[in-house]
Amino acid sequence: MHDFLSFNEGAATPFSAAHLAAAPAASGVYFLYRNERLVYVGAAVHGAGIRQELENHLRGSYGAATRAATAFRYELTRNPVVAKHQYLQAHKERFGGRFPACNTPERALA
Repeated sequence: MHDFLSFNEGAATPFSAAHLAAAPAASGVYFLYRNERLVYVGAAVHGAGIRQELENHLRGSYGAATRAATAFRYELTRNPVVAKHQYLQAHKERFGGRFPACNTPERALA
């Protein structure tokens, strides 16, 4: 797993259908940003690859809040659920116990 801060700095990939086409179909953890601010950490597991999950967000399948993302990043990992939890914990520690705006406490553990 990369340092949490590295996923909160620098340029991310624009959140568009054209850019999602290059995302991998493999399992991993992904990050959605709105105006350079991390708003969601997700995990692609159980046969759903990163590209498929990102496409679902872009279509609005998971709600308008993540549909409004402007950029994304991802990390391939063998255990996306553990990585997601680690990133969410690091976010909480850095931001006074708060999850990213679109990760609710009850969904963060799913």
